[in-house]
Amino acid sequence: MLTAMTFRLAFAAVFVVLLVHGLLLFIDGYGLYTEIDAPMHFLGGFAVAMLGLALYARAHAADPKPFPLWYRYLFVASFALFIGVLWEFHEFIFDRTVNVWLELPRAQVTVADTMQDFLNDWLGATLAFFVFKNKRGSNKRSLKI
Repeated sequence: MLTAMTFRLAFAAVFVVLLVHGLLLFIDGYGLYTEIDAPMHFLGGFAVAMLGLALYARAHAADPKPFPLWYRYLFVASFALFIGVLWEFHEFIFDRTVNVWLELPRAQVTVADTMQDFLNDWLGATLAFFVFKNKRGSNKRSLKI
């Protein structure tokens, strides 16, 4: 079983996903490989869930009794989906401003695309939770930054 998530590892994962996203934007990867959007949302959900696990571990480090597994999962998945909603707002705003000004393709083509993005965010978060969860939900190592 793996130990609780550290902030250092979580931020590194988020950084890597954002770096790949930036590279894909730079080389027009989303235009060349339209199917790359789904795995990127999956990886984004995974990385943000790692951050959610680190936040949970920090917030509940002093709890004498761990919360149930369903509660920890709900916390992490909700955190990841909240960030996913913020990301979709970001795409929406860019589609109506910067992408119009620079004549770039839209990121949100349909509502179905947005819903698929949310699904992939959730699936990535779920996998991260079950890969990195631990029995207590926190330990001394999880507090390292």
